[in-house]
Amino acid sequence: MNFDILALIWDPEDEKRFGLDVAAFRKLGIQDVRTDYAAVGRDPGLADKLRSMDVEAAVFTRNEDMSKRPFIGRFLASAGLGYTCISGIDRDKEDAQTRECIQAFLAGPSAPSVAPAAEAVHTEAHQDRPTVAFIFDFEQFGGAIYGIPRLLPLIESFGVRATFFVTGFMERFFPTLMERIAAGGHEIGAHGGVHEFLQGRSLADQTARLTEQKTRLGRYAPVYGANFIYRMDNQSPEAMAAAGLQYFTLFRKRVFYRTRFLPASGRIRSFRTGAGDLSMMPVGVETYGLPWAEIQGSLDAFLKQARHGGSNHVSILMHPFKDGAEANLPITERLLRYTLHTMGLASIPLSDVAKAPHPTEDAVQLRYLWEGHKTSQHNMRSSSYADWWWRPVVYHALRVEKLADALGQLGRETVLTTGAPDEKASSIYPDGGNEAFTPIDPLIQPKAAAMAVERQAQPVNFTPASRSRDLLNALVFHAPRTWWDIRVFVSRTARKILG
Repeated sequence: MNFDILALIWDPEDEKRFGLDVAAFRKLGIQDVRTDYAAVGRDPGLADKLRSMDVEAAVFTRNEDMSKRPFIGRFLASAGLGYTCISGIDRDKEDAQTRECIQAFLAGPSAPSVAPAAEAVHTEAHQDRPTVAFIFDFEQFGGAIYGIPRLLPLIESFGVRATFFVTGFMERFFPTLMERIAAGGHEIGAHGGVHEFLQGRSLADQTARLTEQKTRLGRYAPVYGANFIYRMDNQSPEAMAAAGLQYFTLFRKRVFYRTRFLPASGRIRSFRTGAGDLSMMPVGVETYGLPWAEIQGSLDAFLKQARHGGSNHVSILMHPFKDGAEANLPITERLLRYTLHTMGLASIPLSDVAKAPHPTEDAVQLRYLWEGHKTSQHNMRSSSYADWWWRPVVYHALRVEKLADALGQLGRETVLTTGAPDEKASSIYPDGGNEAFTPIDPLIQPKAAAMAVERQAQPVNFTPASRSRDLLNALVFHAPRTWWDIRVFVSRTARKILG
């Protein structure tokens, strides 16, 4: 591990509470920043300071569930840094567990005790039986020392073979856990050397990082996919294909946006890059410490929407430092029992999910944006009134997916792409190219948009039609559809009014 790319973020309380020896970290070449943990994610100056230090990742002595509740996710997004946490995961045992995690970091590779793996259970996926993939992002020391030893025996008792996206931190410090995960028949995928952002790096740099991690993780089990949700840019899919990966994940959760819950597509999409085609795997549900009622509601709604869109699968994203905490284990077990027994889903790792078909060279190419992908600016027609209704990624994704589905109903193959160097891809505002402008909204009129693509020999650039039509379309689209839409909208509006 190259320690000089790391910065230890520590609180003045840490030396007494956790026995933190900052000098021991400095001897390893790790830089450090002293700060009140209540400022993490709240003070923009802290992110500015880390950016000026020429480091790639931060090492935190608390995670977001521990004392002072640091907003680590917000901080990382602002600073553009990778991370790990050397903290406990059980609030009532935070001090003792964090002491152990700190010692584990300074001591080097360690071997947490885990029950031996039973014989792997291989579940066959059937077309008439819906499937579920349990995904674990494995990135924190507390998750390794406490969460994984609790979670592996639990999920294996249900016959689950999960997918673990693992950072280089965890692979280097906990090689025996990697061996144990592989012994249980679980899939291992790439999650970044230090949970870094690929976003903003050159194609060569991204490819080298992904290739290195695929090689290192491949010593334990074959590596097919990567999870860099929120940390990718338009070059990342090509880097993944060049590194020999077959798929990447992204969120397609059912989220409440403005006035209603937006539909979420569970369909696996083909994604084209200069280095080959990939499968784009949607993640529909995330537990992340939510109460059971919200997890169940998201699961039921997503699977219903996925089936409506022609999919029979749901992927659930989990985290050992949260779902493996003692307070959350009953919900984790309830989720397993509900999905596998009550709903009758078959558990399979992501690599066993039916792959997207490889389209022919003549497939219709559609430019696609997702969280973290900056829109292109070349030759696009600007329209300030339409920006709030067309520019956000959440709308852009829905428009592209609606158009792709409508083209599929016409019998046309489609493939998504982030770039169109040969100008073969159709696009949707604001990600426009040199194509002729076509004033049709694919979100409101997907069949008409698909017919427009069919009629024209050249790619199409869909743009807003007029201010009045846009406003009408937006009003109709945002009208609450269900009792839950109304309930959440009223609740959020009341909170804003009451402060």
